[in-house]
Formats: sequence, structure tokens, C-alpha cells
Amino acid sequence: YKGDDEDINVEMFSVTPNAKIYYTVAEGEDNLPTDPTTSSTLYSEPIPLETGKVYNFKAIAVVGSLVSTVTPGTFTVQAKGNGWLNVKEMNEDDNYTYADQLDNPVQVVYMSTWRNNGTKPEFCFVRDNSGYGLVYFGGSGVSSYNDYTKFQMGDWLAGGTVKGKLNVWSSSFINELGTSSGSITDWPDSSLGNTAILPEETTNKAITDGWTYDGAYTGSDYEDYIDPDKNLFGHYVHMRKNNITNVTGAGGGDEKHIGIITDQSGVPLNYYDGFYLFSGYNNNKDYDQTFFDNIQNNGGTFDVYAIVYFYGPNANNSSYSNAPYEIFPIDFEWIYKPLFNIETGTYYEPQTISLTCETEGAQIWYKTSEMEAFELYTGPFEVDATTTIESYSTLPSKYNDVLESVINSITVTIGTVEAPVITEESVVKTVGESVTTDITCTSEGATIYYTTDGSDPKTSETR
Repeated sequence: YKGDDEDINVEMFSVTPNAKIYYTVAEGEDNLPTDPTTSSTLYSEPIPLETGKVYNFKAIAVVGSLVSTVTPGTFTVQAKGNGWLNVKEMNEDDNYTYADQLDNPVQVVYMSTWRNNGTKPEFCFVRDNSGYGLVYFGGSGVSSYNDYTKFQMGDWLAGGTVKGKLNVWSSSFINELGTSSGSITDWPDSSLGNTAILPEETTNKAITDGWTYDGAYTGSDYEDYIDPDKNLFGHYVHMRKNNITNVTGAGGGDEKHIGIITDQSGVPLNYYDGFYLFSGYNNNKDYDQTFFDNIQNNGGTFDVYAIVYFYGPNANNSSYSNAPYEIFPIDFEWIYKPLFNIETGTYYEPQTISLTCETEGAQIWYKTSEMEAFELYTGPFEVDATTTIESYSTLPSKYNDVLESVINSITVTIGTVEAPVITEESVVKTVGESVTTDITCTSEGATIYYTTDGSDPKTSETR
């Protein structure tokens, strides 16, 4: 959709260095261009498009005598109506008060369903080909947590601020409703021109630092409690290496979907609702606490993908009074740390070190005190001197990322055996009387062998 003062251009590029791009183009919905060759138009700069036309492009990339396959592209340009904005403009424009609809097709990536026993959506996380944001979607009005925050249907939330309204029932707005168990892995919908959004890497502390609760959070002006320089409200984030604890229900009963995540620095953070995805993989929304405990008790941690949603405490549950109520989880992954075949300790002979990981398909990395960098573990190795061995595991993530476990380590001390000490008594004995002599060694666990005929003892001698 093109406004009167806007330029819409087609740009072409190749990831192959020094490639030249040749293209053909035809106007009209039913007109297709011929396949391009090196005799076709050489692409050199963005190509402007005009309102009211349909363009069909075909392009190839060429390096020397190598020619890529043909890439097609179709672009329909229509005039933008009054009061229409795209997601990027919604996020950036502080001046408008109402937009009829979004001008680009919108994909509803995730829709919450915590209200009315999980049947009525409260908000949805949406994106078009310009960006992403949050919009309230719940009836004539939504009141949450004793009026700590209040939004109306269609309110657009970007950066913690209600920036305007949308007609959320517009056919251009709702392209795909999604479900309460929707996943960000459904991205992108290429038919909409969407590309996947990568999560922002952040930590629990970075999120909680954006909230300035002073113990008197009683009004609806929740913006007063958000630090604008650290605000992550509405952002899609990835938090690594968390433990999940204190799983419970929002109002009691079996629908257990709130709790606390704690990262490796010890900072707690409340999660809400979206952990229906974590519900022991059954249809009753019942949590299997054993599932979480088994992972964490055996050295596993969770990577959490979430929307930073609500700044403030959960007044309805005293169990969460010390952790800001802040994220709406979308998905999670987990990985176990590697395990050693021996424990930290002192050994008196070289040790063979083996590493295993309970996560199927994981790679194991290790480093000894003498190594400058971690190396991929390919099989058992021997240590013959005192050293500390550190190890972690990795696994490809479904989000074009890598899961990484916490580090597990042991210290292997290769000890030396001290010479035994013979305690003698200088006494005079008559023939036939016995003499008692003690032989001791300060090395723990040492076995002592001795002779009485002056020869050097061997391990085959008397113990």
C-alpha cells in the first residue's frame, strides 16, 4: 500500500560475493516475463513501483560462467487509505489516535487465552513485513490484577505505551487467527511476505531493571513504573539457562500455568499463561512437576522464549510477591550438562576421562587447565597430572540458534605416595622375645608392602 508521499522500491541482492543480477519484468497480473539471461537488464539500483499496478519480476545471479536458478517476485501496489499504518509506523508514530487498519497483511503469531477459562483471547502478538507488536483483543475492556493496568479492545502497545487504536475486526488485520498453542516456529508465512523475527538476547536482570516497583503500585498509570531507557515491554526475547520452579495455578485447581524462572545469576522472574505449552504434553492443562524436576535435578536448564508482557507484582498470589510479574512464555527448549565418569578427588595413577550427555544428539565440549580453548569431545582421554576439566554440551535449536548447557567441572589431583615411616623402639630383647614395629604412610589410601631380609619390597611382598 503506497501513500501519496511514499516511495515503494524493489531491491535485489545476492549473498554470493561479486554476483551480478539480471532481471526481466512484466506489468499486469496475468503477464509473466521471460526467464532472464545475461542479455537482460542489469540490476544497478532500486526499482520504483507505481500505484495501481501489478509487477511480475524474474531475476538471476551470475558470477563468471555460473548462473543461479531463477527467482520470481510479484508485487501489487495499491493506494493507502486514510488512517492506515503498518506495524513499523504503529510502533514509531506517537501522534495518531486511531488507525482504521494495518495496510499490510498481518499474521497473528500468538494469541493468549487466559480469560474465561482459556476461551477468550486477551491480546495477540502480531507481525507484518515491517515489524511486530502487541494489540489488545479482549471484548469491550480488559482489567487485570486489581486495575494495575487497563486496556481497551484495539489498543496498540509498543514500548510499554498505548500508542493508539486499531479496528481489530478489519479483514485486513486478521489474516490468520492462530491458536492458544500456536508456536513461533510457524513463522514465517511466506505468502504474506513475512520473514522470521529473531528473539532479542536478554537476561532476567535486564528485564527486571526496566521495572521500578516502589512498593506502592496502586494506579492504572503503569507507565510511571517503567524505565524508558530499559523498557522491553512487548519485545520478543530469548533467555538462556533458566530453572523453572514454584509451578502453580492462577486461581488454584489443576490449570497450573504460572510460576517462577530463575537464571544462573539467581534473578527470579514470573511467567504467566503461555506455559500451557509446558503442561506435560496432555490436553488437560495439568502440569507434570516431575517433568521439570527430572530435568533440573539431572543437570538440565531451560531456554525460554517469551514476550515481555506485564510489569508489576501478582497481587493475587503471595508466592510471587518477590518476583516481578513480567513475561508471557511462547516456547521453551532444554539441554542437560555433560556428566563425568569419575568425581573430583585425588588419584595415584593416571585417569581415563569419559563424558556423556543425556540430551540426544548433543555435542560435548571440554577444556583442561592446560588448554586455551574448548575442544569437541570425540572419545575418552587420559590425564596424568593434576588438572581441572570443564565441560558443556550444545544442541542445534529449532530457532536457528544453539542451545548451550551450564558448565560442569571436576578437579583431578594426581597424588604422589609418601615414603612409609617405620617406628622402631630401641630396646634390648632376649632371644625368642617378639619386637613390635609400626609402619605408616601419610598418603591417604596407600597400601604398604615390606620385607625383613634387607631386599627392596615389591607389590608381591607381605602387605
